[in-house]
Amino acid sequence: IRFINEAEAAVHTLVNSHQFLTNFGVRLGCRFSVLDLGGGTADMAFLEISKESPLRVREFQNCKGIAAGATKIDQQFLELLATLFGKHRFEQMKRLPSYLDLMQSFEDAKVRFSEEQKDDTVFRFSPLIAEFNDEADADSEYTTFTADVERLIKSDPVYAAIKTKKFNLMIPASLWKAWFDRVIDQIESFVRENVSQSMLLKFMFLVGGFSQSVYVVDRMRTIFQDYGVETVLHPKPDVAIVLGSVYAQQCEKLEGRCAQYNYGVDTHTNFVEGVHLESKSQIVEGKKRVKIFSKIISQGELIPNGFTTPSRRYLPLKESQTRMSYELLFMDCDDIGTKPVYYDDPRVKKHSTISIDLDMELPFHMRKSSAEVQFNGVPKLIIRDSKGKVIGSESGVTLVSFS
Repeated sequence: IRFINEAEAAVHTLVNSHQFLTNFGVRLGCRFSVLDLGGGTADMAFLEISKESPLRVREFQNCKGIAAGATKIDQQFLELLATLFGKHRFEQMKRLPSYLDLMQSFEDAKVRFSEEQKDDTVFRFSPLIAEFNDEADADSEYTTFTADVERLIKSDPVYAAIKTKKFNLMIPASLWKAWFDRVIDQIESFVRENVSQSMLLKFMFLVGGFSQSVYVVDRMRTIFQDYGVETVLHPKPDVAIVLGSVYAQQCEKLEGRCAQYNYGVDTHTNFVEGVHLESKSQIVEGKKRVKIFSKIISQGELIPNGFTTPSRRYLPLKESQTRMSYELLFMDCDDIGTKPVYYDDPRVKKHSTISIDLDMELPFHMRKSSAEVQFNGVPKLIIRDSKGKVIGSESGVTLVSFS
């Protein structure tokens, strides 16, 4: 099993298209971004053309992401329905076939909504109400529904412009816009934090189900115009990720990736006065030591395809020690500086532990093990024993799965 993030999958879809170079005129050194707008997240990949023939690309900055997507709009509509019918009654309604029809009509309206829309969106509730209250007469159903709508409108000023006619609820364009903007404003802030004119981006390719929305595409075009970047909507944005996950099996077109985090392992090192904090020291096997994050690769560092970082070698703490354990660690910090990072630093996150049986027949000074990062399509952390054998998974631990 290989793990890749969704933005990277979209990259594979683009670069495996025969029209990629000819349609957009991208040339050696051209930089572009892929923005994947999905249901729950927005993810960006930043790449440049490293070779034209055959086509090769590489990251020039690590991928970024934020928890914001289309389902946030769905949640706002569901909150409206829960307020309209009451939470208990609404939970029961969600089990009915007509509820699925209602949500499909909402999904269709969500995709169609645009800045130019002036008319209300009409949602028919009569099938859902009739299925829920199969024995009630029409007059009592209508009386109850009307009272429910009046209560909804009074519950929040944002619902003030909602209207009703018989069993139809009419959602005004202003409410649609408010729903969308709550989500897109988050995405805009995310984009502006991670994009600058100094990047010299030429294109931004939109993929993901949320980018099927007319309103979303228009907002993204407006945002990226500020950076002189042309926005291009993928012809099949909803399936670009699935296609890319297939193309990713032939990963030779992606020449290099930037490390998503700082990656390393835990280790004990001798305490040095003036370098280490006294409060972090402890006596281990009769010596004053500190437990630190031993960094193997830095966040944002480019790892070319086929490249392996220099090995970091580690010795057991004592001669009688029969096993060594590595905790695989990662840290989200652009610049950790030159000061030691301690194991208990709240920025340091634990991924997993790998244990090594030491060869006790070897002299103590030869019982070394090593850690390195290797890239063959995806970055992997490799732990080897004293004889060079990979410990744990035969192919190492996939670093992209840390995210």
